[in-house]
Amino acid sequence: ARAAGGADALPPGEKCLFLLSAYKIGKEKVMIEVSRRTGRRVYVSEEKMRVIECLGLSPEELSHFTRDMHETPIHVCKMGFAAETFPYLQPKFGNTEAYIRDNSLPF
Repeated sequence: ARAAGGADALPPGEKCLFLLSAYKIGKEKVMIEVSRRTGRRVYVSEEKMRVIECLGLSPEELSHFTRDMHETPIHVCKMGFAAETFPYLQPKFGNTEAYIRDNSLPF
């Protein structure tokens, strides 16, 4: 089943980048569930993929991740990249804009 309001719920022709913040290890099961519910793979960096490959996940679970950032609108970023959380949530739009620009992403 696809998630209500997920990536496919956008108006036709509109594109949106979804950033999932994570520490070096953790949240892999959440990322897999996001992939299952949206029908899209989750982009992770080479460094993050090396960590994920050490976790003993099944081949099916590993298939939810990709190293190709242009394949999917769902990207994992380091905690603190997209926003500061203390003392309250403060988005870092400049980081996100630079990420999109520097990687020639279509968003």
